Amino acid sequence: MYAFLAAYSGKDPNTSPINTPLIKIPLPNWRITYNGLSKIPGIDKWFQTINIQHGYTCNYQLGGYGTNVKFDPLQGDFQDLRDNLNNFIPAIEAGAVSITESMNPVIGLDITMKNSLQFKAEWRKTRNISLSMVNFQVSEMSNDELVFGTGYRFKNLKITFDFAGVQQQTDGDLTVRVDFSIRDNKTLLRKIEENINQPSNGQRILSIAVYGEYQITKDFSAKLFYNHTLNKPILTAGQFKQLSIDAGISLKIMLN
Repeated sequence: MYAFLAAYSGKDPNTSPINTPLIKIPLPNWRITYNGLSKIPGIDKWFQTINIQHGYTCNYQLGGYGTNVKFDPLQGDFQDLRDNLNNFIPAIEAGAVSITESMNPVIGLDITMKNSLQFKAEWRKTRNISLSMVNFQVSEMSNDELVFGTGYRFKNLKITFDFAGVQQQTDGDLTVRVDFSIRDNKTLLRKIEENINQPSNGQRILSIAVYGEYQITKDFSAKLFYNHTLNKPILTAGQFKQLSIDAGISLKIMLN
């Protein structure tokens, strides 16, 4: 477990502490947003907002954490305590340990122009590494995703509805947006005792999301959406392409 923490946190295994798996001083997560480009003279005539974003989060988890009842500190130093199979008897046991890192995004650009036209581009990366003490195996899952999107807001759009023969006209904003993403998911199994690295899963996911949302009143809106997702295997044989499509209408009511 301590070798796992040293390997995936970039520390020297010869100097890493082995007295506790708990991290006393966790590293901070962060999110950075810069919006100063839209204030440059000349650019501010065309662009309302230009946001450059970067974010990082990391979670460290222990599963089945507890004190080892076989450990007896009165018998000597913990490095000398061994069982009948000559394995070390640790003072603390954990069934699994995992590290989840996410850069959401690595770099992102969000633009809104003066004419209500919107553009979005993001590069996202995530990684989850888990060590199981049951089968002595490291599972490493990684995601790499590119997202592109554009949209437009039609302000003060007048639409006439007919409810049971009674016509009523509304004056609201219509937001139309199209998002496209391509994501690679890969899973690698590292069997420690056998010294085998084996890919177990790999997918390339292409998705297109289109929606139009109309704000009928300040508390009521209607949304028409269409999502198209194609899942294509890229690493392992025996898997098939999958296509999923969902579309519909959703109504949202705000209760104050």
